[in-house]
Amino acid sequence: MIKRRSNWYIYAITFIVTGVLAALVSTILLNNFYESQKNDATVSVLLTLSADTDKAPDKYMTVTYRATANTFVLMPYLSSTELAGGTIKQICEQSGEAEVAKQLSEKTGLTINKYIRFTKSTLSELFDMVGNTTLTIPSEIKYENKKDNTVTVIKQGTQIFTADQMYTYLTLPNYGIKDELYPCKVLATAISAFIDQNFIGTG
Repeated sequence: MIKRRSNWYIYAITFIVTGVLAALVSTILLNNFYESQKNDATVSVLLTLSADTDKAPDKYMTVTYRATANTFVLMPYLSSTELAGGTIKQICEQSGEAEVAKQLSEKTGLTINKYIRFTKSTLSELFDMVGNTTLTIPSEIKYENKKDNTVTVIKQGTQIFTADQMYTYLTLPNYGIKDELYPCKVLATAISAFIDQNFIGTG
């Protein structure tokens, strides 16, 4: 879990993208964060990431803004996280993100009644709009995809990630590290860096 303190609007605009999705994201995030700011309330939204053609996403994260403490919290979940009736991904495949949001609300005590699905295409639109992100990779990652005989290598060190590189990094099936929660750490760290570099420094 990563907490950030700043103005609510900085985080809300982070997720605004171009095209049809812009209106949806603006309505869900801007309006909800604005209302929570006025009422000293807490608002939570479910964000997901998938390939353009996937029926159900592989990446899940709740985004919570706590107005009373002016704190923004990112909470990633493994797609294999068990909820009532199956894993998060199974539930999403069967009933959609709305049901996942409902069950996560029951599990966490948060009120998550909004969700947004990002895809590779909309992630590219977002990066085109605001820029790339610099990440520091602690050790080299090498993933061999035996299905199509391709090898993905992400070098150790600090480097600039484009949208395509970020999508590849976030959706790797295996990071070569024996830590079940490592994909969650990758997701939270990457999104936190994206917010810090593209919005906090420009406010």
